[in-house]
Amino acid sequence: MNVEKVNDKFVAYVDTGKVYTFGRSIGRPIIKRIEGKKRHKVVEKAKKFLNNLNIVKEKEKKHYLSLGAAYDDLEKKWQRKVDAKNKTPLIKKGKGMTPETKSRYEDYAKSLFILLADGESRPNGGFLSKEKKEERNKLEEQGRLIDVNTIDKSFIDKFITELIEKESESQAWRVYWVFTQILLRVEQKDMLGKNWVSPHHVFTEDAPTYSSTGGEVIDQKEAHIIRKQILAEFLETYSRESFIMMLMSYTGAYWGEIAALTVADFNFKDFQITFSKSRNSRSGRISLIKAAHLRVQKTKNNTIRIVTVAPETLQFVQKYIEHHKLKMSDYLFHSDLELKNEQKGKLYDLTRTLVIRCCKKAGVNLSATRLFRYFVSTSYTNIIGATRDEKKMRLGHKSDSVQDLYTVYEDPNALKHAKQIAQLYK
Repeated sequence: MNVEKVNDKFVAYVDTGKVYTFGRSIGRPIIKRIEGKKRHKVVEKAKKFLNNLNIVKEKEKKHYLSLGAAYDDLEKKWQRKVDAKNKTPLIKKGKGMTPETKSRYEDYAKSLFILLADGESRPNGGFLSKEKKEERNKLEEQGRLIDVNTIDKSFIDKFITELIEKESESQAWRVYWVFTQILLRVEQKDMLGKNWVSPHHVFTEDAPTYSSTGGEVIDQKEAHIIRKQILAEFLETYSRESFIMMLMSYTGAYWGEIAALTVADFNFKDFQITFSKSRNSRSGRISLIKAAHLRVQKTKNNTIRIVTVAPETLQFVQKYIEHHKLKMSDYLFHSDLELKNEQKGKLYDLTRTLVIRCCKKAGVNLSATRLFRYFVSTSYTNIIGATRDEKKMRLGHKSDSVQDLYTVYEDPNALKHAKQIAQLYK
């Protein structure tokens, strides 16, 4: 900045840092001229102009950051957690992640980008044509291109309103959750500078919420009819899906726990089943079970759960093993990739189709594969009178988890109660 006296005025010449881009002066620097009768006033105005000019320049320097680029960084963080989980299966909660969990989060992100581009959620279980898939892929790319700098309080307020109005509670919560995780990642990594704070923090009370209400519980009459349908199919076909549901009706175990069983997991002498693994319904991947942090009497390994069953339960197991000519080391259910002459289709999808079909015949409008888990859990409490600790051991419930890690439980009523569960279907 130069200040000169021209006639009876003082003139400050301030370089704007820009050049003319047209006319005869093209390429020449643009100089701002500030005049005044008093020198100190001119200098003051020039400094104020320079300060405002620097603010403008800083804003112009603010680099474009796409929401997609920020998400890609978050996805790398998830992958590191997956790698940590693979290296240490029993890693501390929050430090690791299964590939299946990461896959679900990626689905949430895809939905987020599509919704931000004014697209629609995919129908639950709905079939998408090739054209529809291409359209959704384009919408996803549009959503990824949104500049994080444009996400202000007004943007978030509108987005929350649309989510709550148009989406289910669970979908709105999942989409908004991954949205906030992306913004938090931008904040953590200072991607937009050290002073940038995500505006979503002020919307804590307005953000979508969701809590599962649990599954619909069938009564004893409905359970008897549904199981009768499944039993008939099992005795006719010895199919994998009917056998899974038979075991679920006796044990109340998760679908994934049963689908990961091997022949060696059955103790025919003591009427026991050892649950230590779970098969993911989407990928078929087998890993240690989440709910298996219980120490049972005479069991040193705290990554397994031993469940006592009624003797007749193992009779069905024996029939299945003999029919399929399985060896001691074999899984009861081959992975989907190993299927040769068996019916094609994913095992979980086949199981769910069986449940829907049998429920329909019983006049019950349900499709959840966990229906027997709900029934067994409810029956243990309301009919049989099992204690909370007994239920935790048999069903793998993880409440009071700290106590579970350090307590050795005994289960003297296991066989008696297992026989009572079997009796409910007669």
